[in-house]
Amino acid sequence: MGSDWTRIEMEEDASPESQLLAFTLLLRGALKAKSQGILAVDLPRQVYQSITPDTFRSIFSDLLLERDPSIEARLQIRVVDGPVFGYGRRASEDR
Repeated sequence: MGSDWTRIEMEEDASPESQLLAFTLLLRGALKAKSQGILAVDLPRQVYQSITPDTFRSIFSDLLLERDPSIEARLQIRVVDGPVFGYGRRASEDR
């Protein structure tokens, strides 16, 4: 993804909801720092599949939209194998 890609590994014994909440709070901080370009996000498949759509929406989507209502149009979510969350920026022209 490039040098501006941040990888975060959570404690495996933490619940999927706790892991997603911690990651979302980190993303909120990243959104506060910069609001340009596309925010690409990697979510571990195991976490993503372990929570309901309503829980995902209330923990992830609602908290990010509260910080930056325009994020929905700029957010790219990718579900990945492995235990590592990640995020970074891509210029709008990159896709």
